Amino acid sequence: MARNVARNSAQRPGSHGGRVVRGFEAGRKLPGGYARAVERRSLLGLSTRKFSMFRRSILAMFAVMAIVLGGVVVSAPAGAVVDAAVIVPSPNAGTSRDRLLSVSCVSATDCVAVGTTEAGSVVKTLAMVWDGSVWTVVSSPNVGIYADELESVSCVSVNECVAVGRTFNGSISETLAMVWDGTVWSIVPSPNAVAGSDFLKSVSCVSATECVAVGYTDILAVETLAMVWDGTVWSIVPSPNAGISRDELASVSCVSVNECVAVGYTFNGLALETLVMVWDGTVWSIVPSPNAGTGSNELQSVSCVSVSECVAVGYSDTGNNVFETLVLSLTGPEPAPTTTTTAPSDQVAPAFTG
Repeated sequence: MARNVARNSAQRPGSHGGRVVRGFEAGRKLPGGYARAVERRSLLGLSTRKFSMFRRSILAMFAVMAIVLGGVVVSAPAGAVVDAAVIVPSPNAGTSRDRLLSVSCVSATDCVAVGTTEAGSVVKTLAMVWDGSVWTVVSSPNVGIYADELESVSCVSVNECVAVGRTFNGSISETLAMVWDGTVWSIVPSPNAVAGSDFLKSVSCVSATECVAVGYTDILAVETLAMVWDGTVWSIVPSPNAGISRDELASVSCVSVNECVAVGYTFNGLALETLVMVWDGTVWSIVPSPNAGTGSNELQSVSCVSVSECVAVGYSDTGNNVFETLVLSLTGPEPAPTTTTTAPSDQVAPAFTG
């Protein structure tokens, strides 16, 4: 047929005899069975004029599809969606010191923020909600005599949030955890390490029944503290320590109940160093992480989009009380896709670079 098309290429496009069709090169297969329509149009009893009209309709349809699809591509954002920042009015509950320390949003009109407020010499919990237009303080309970602080909040829906922190009874600090049901904050029992002060600094939830919280406990030395929430009970899980007398976890980020990364700092006897751990749903493991210079290095926050793609931030002391920003990138091999129900292979521990 290609030879026939080539021989008759001088004839009027669209006429009988399998000749060149406008807009397509000779010998190329036409889309959507169009070539077959060209070859068999005489069998269908179509006149040249009717077939030409049919052809133009088909091409017009392709043109409209191209315009629509092209419009979708062109309208896609080329960069970051945040390009401006403005102060939004927010209320205060105390008379002197109100601080918001953490926020979690599930949509542009559903956010929860937590922190602390002072009433005289007593520090109390502070919580507020955002409805897309107004921030509103909501009542949050307190259990301590002198201080109750909420350090972190994680929401999985507008009616399902978990917040953690600490309560101080006058002699020691104890862990503090509460849940938000969209209307009321309620304290839930949380364990403490034996005979020490305990502090939860960060929480990350992947569902209302799957959360991980981290912080530190001070017994004879400051050590890491980690616990998990199953929707009913908080349970402490063993977490390793790398330093001599001080190991603290400041932040945790989970992408699933079995995939979390926590960061903080450890004391090597001379200075603070970065501390990174990974959770596989059963065991916490320390991952080697670099430090900038010879001074102290601390990681204060981490955010993961996958178990092998995280960013941790903090600061380093370069000497003479000069602090500089510190950013580490966590990278690791992506888990291999599985098509069976057999147990996955052991995870390969990722490594931080900076």
